[in-house]
Amino acid sequence: MLKNFYHTLKNKSFSQKTIPIALLATAVIAFGLLIPELGFYWDDWERILVLKLYGANAFWDYFSTKRPFAAWVYFLFGPILGGNPIGWHVLSLAARWLAAVSFWWVLRNLWPSYKRQAFYASALFLVYPIFLQQSIIVYFKHWLAYSFYFFSLGLTIQGIRKRQKRLAYFAGAVFTELLHLSLLEYFAGLELLRPLVIYLVLKDTVAPLQKALRRSLALWLPYLAVLALYAAWRLYFGANLEDNPYSPQLLSGLLANPFLTLRNLANIGLQDAIYIFISSWHKTLKPGVISLDAPFSLLSWGVAFILAAMLAFYMLRLKDDGEPSLSADRWSFQAFLLGLLAAFLGALPVWVTFRAVSTEGMFTDRFAMACMAGASLSWVAFLEWLVGNPRRRLILLNSLILLGVSLQLRTANDFRWSWILQQRIYWQLYWRAPYIQPNTTILTDGQLFPYVMPQFSFNLLYREPQNYGKGGYIFSYLGDFGRDQGNWLNGKDLEIKYLFFDFRSSTKNSLVIFKEDKTSNCLWILDEEDKDNPYLPDLVRQALPLSNLARINASAKAGHTPPEDVFGAEAERGWCYYYEKADLAYQYSDYEEAAALADEAIAQGFTPASSQANSPQEWMPILESYAAVGRWQEAIEITKTGMRVDQNYRPMFCSTWQRIENRPQTSQEEKPLIAEMYNFLDCSPYL
Repeated sequence: MLKNFYHTLKNKSFSQKTIPIALLATAVIAFGLLIPELGFYWDDWERILVLKLYGANAFWDYFSTKRPFAAWVYFLFGPILGGNPIGWHVLSLAARWLAAVSFWWVLRNLWPSYKRQAFYASALFLVYPIFLQQSIIVYFKHWLAYSFYFFSLGLTIQGIRKRQKRLAYFAGAVFTELLHLSLLEYFAGLELLRPLVIYLVLKDTVAPLQKALRRSLALWLPYLAVLALYAAWRLYFGANLEDNPYSPQLLSGLLANPFLTLRNLANIGLQDAIYIFISSWHKTLKPGVISLDAPFSLLSWGVAFILAAMLAFYMLRLKDDGEPSLSADRWSFQAFLLGLLAAFLGALPVWVTFRAVSTEGMFTDRFAMACMAGASLSWVAFLEWLVGNPRRRLILLNSLILLGVSLQLRTANDFRWSWILQQRIYWQLYWRAPYIQPNTTILTDGQLFPYVMPQFSFNLLYREPQNYGKGGYIFSYLGDFGRDQGNWLNGKDLEIKYLFFDFRSSTKNSLVIFKEDKTSNCLWILDEEDKDNPYLPDLVRQALPLSNLARINASAKAGHTPPEDVFGAEAERGWCYYYEKADLAYQYSDYEEAAALADEAIAQGFTPASSQANSPQEWMPILESYAAVGRWQEAIEITKTGMRVDQNYRPMFCSTWQRIENRPQTSQEEKPLIAEMYNFLDCSPYL
């Protein structure tokens, strides 16, 4: 049996028609394995908020002041996919694969005899370690635009080679050029690569050189006209925006001080070249990428190694179609220069704004997306020239793919954890605050979960704003409060305007939330009663007077439940469910309900000493509720156990018992018991 299997493998061969399937397998392994566990990130949330609250038609208004023509792609796919993250991830994966296939198609038609190299360039393009974002609703249009650009370029090549259908091919090329420009401007610089591609197709059939150049420019004119009209419109459109973050500062700089501007541009270009071709690979092998303590790290390397081995076997068995009409050295030279130029032209739209594609930021790696194809082609061409032995060259190319795949898998796992944390936090917030009155500011001191700024996700959790982009909630970090505490504490009006959204609130209508893994098991909504918590950062403690728990309603408003297709089914009702609900009941002085919830939690094994419920902060409302209903023994036991767990909570226990003592319902007979707790806690320095 093993002999038959070995014989089958030894004689197995693959035709060139299988290359799109091989690229699909690469894409699925690199980006598809974790799709069932991935969700929404970054600007995905604002698109989903628009879709779920106002419908797909609202995208026309939403994009009207940013990229007005981009609305069509969301208008088309939004109603089909709705708020299902898996559907959007599959669509994004398909768009990425389509970009790789269309890139391969361009290279195959440009150099018909170098199909292997075309495959490697497109496979490397799929996993090139410049772009690592897993956002889907935002970036699927980028991959779609990339695909349209390559299809446009490929149709241009086909139109030159197939004269009988030239008009149809050229019309299709212009149409797909319009499609990619309608989505965004990132790939506009690559349009300047088209005349060189046209020349490379013509030069072997049209002589002399001058005639080939004139013919190339003539064939380029329709595309140039479209590009020029788009550039003029984009400049005019941007100039009329109130706030245009991507204004063409390079053009104004050239007019004001050409020498200094060109020098600075050269500096940006050199730094970006190093980043695009060399330093972006550092992320694949930086210290810590292999860790015996991180099982997924080892798994990512194992999966990447298996894929690289499969691709090596595939390439060794891939059939060649005829002898090359171009020498290997000439091809390497042409492909390297074309790739180099493509990488720089891909950066051009970013350089026009006088930014660098190597700019570090939360999601600035999108600036380098248009450089990926050129960089991949240059690497393949360089190794083709540098390494003469085909087997060694195959090993090197597959090693690059291995590095890229492993990094993409580890990055996807980081995004997976972000989605897990998001779902936990969203449901805990909803349990604690079934409805928050609109025009509330939600404040926190630091990042609740990576790859998200919750301005839009928190609004969708409560299905606000109802008034077509006006109202809702403002999410803010306390850094702004720290710089302007006086005005915030006195009641400062806040406003966030973004596209057609207009969020407004006052700092007097705020909720302070806190979640930190080392000191809390659950999300906390704080107020001034929590000022003695020993683990609150100073800025959070100073902001507690802003927290107005009256903004929270005890029950959800009709129609304001979290959309399940987006947030998933309600999270498991573990300790955090009981804590959040008990804290809500305590807020509304429903002490019987809080005590009943605590009883149920304890019956399920949650105690102040258990690992999942060992934060004394989370037992304070339960302690006070037990005392309020006369269950003093349980209140005392929580205090004693909590002190054994963490004595740093002594001042907070003291202030809690002081509130119990000061309740009008506390009788004189109960005061000696409270005095005993003061003595046990040694509260004299804190009262």
